[in-house]
Amino acid sequence: MCEFEKNKRAIYLIENNFLRKKKFLEEYKDIEFWSMEIPEWIAGQGEKQVRNWYSSRSDTQLSDYMKYVQLLYSAGIPMPEVVSATHDMLERFHKHFDIDFPEDKLQLWEADSYAYILWLLGLAVLSNHKESLNRIPGWLSPDLDENGERILGGAPLVDAPMKALLDLVGYRGRVQVNPKPFFPKSVYMLIPDIIHPPKNPDNPFEPSGIPRGRLLRDYLKGWYKTNKDTYWYDYHKVRDGELFFGYWAFETAIFTLLLHADMEGQPLKAMSFYPKDYIEYACKHGFAVLDGI
Repeated sequence: MCEFEKNKRAIYLIENNFLRKKKFLEEYKDIEFWSMEIPEWIAGQGEKQVRNWYSSRSDTQLSDYMKYVQLLYSAGIPMPEVVSATHDMLERFHKHFDIDFPEDKLQLWEADSYAYILWLLGLAVLSNHKESLNRIPGWLSPDLDENGERILGGAPLVDAPMKALLDLVGYRGRVQVNPKPFFPKSVYMLIPDIIHPPKNPDNPFEPSGIPRGRLLRDYLKGWYKTNKDTYWYDYHKVRDGELFFGYWAFETAIFTLLLHADMEGQPLKAMSFYPKDYIEYACKHGFAVLDGI
């Protein structure tokens, strides 16, 4: 067995695909998008369209930064390099949403956006990038008015599972909670119970006896299917896996690190999306201490 196969963390990752994808992402993700030449047909449409074009280029780089972090982790790259890439990625998101294009927002009711926010929160906790935990919710869209336009000055619109997660990581900013969950048939519905295990119906002063570890296992078992509407679902089956960068439920690290959910002894299949090495590295280095965020 070659060194790559021994070290990789994602079973579907192929070495040649990894090397090609890594090279491409490293060449493209750091290009200064403001210096890109605008197509004439865009330039002739006015300032708003020009800004939208630049925003689209920047947004593509955000996706590339996220893929790059996951690709490095999936390939078994040493954790200090993965953590450094994670910090670079989080700062690149900050640059886009807080500096260059503050008008851009992620709509949490879209499957890709929900998955991205969970990834971002999980990776911020894992890499001890505490400032991101206060920034990320601000990248969410407020509710829309009857014309489909964002309500100016509106608070970020979240659902109950996301609100529970934001509370857990210590976010104290203003949010608006949607009356209904955005994905009622998803494993996201387990998040409030993982954080606050249900009470015993016969004695409301006692927990139900369902351990967090079992709830987290159930979350992981259904995690991949929950993401069937994301752009990266089944990437390992497309073009011989050349698009694949990893399948990781980074948000589960929040429950393990902050709530000490015990995943020992869980079936291997339930662990395949669990970022075990990143979690162990974070524990070893005292990450995820959230006092004072």
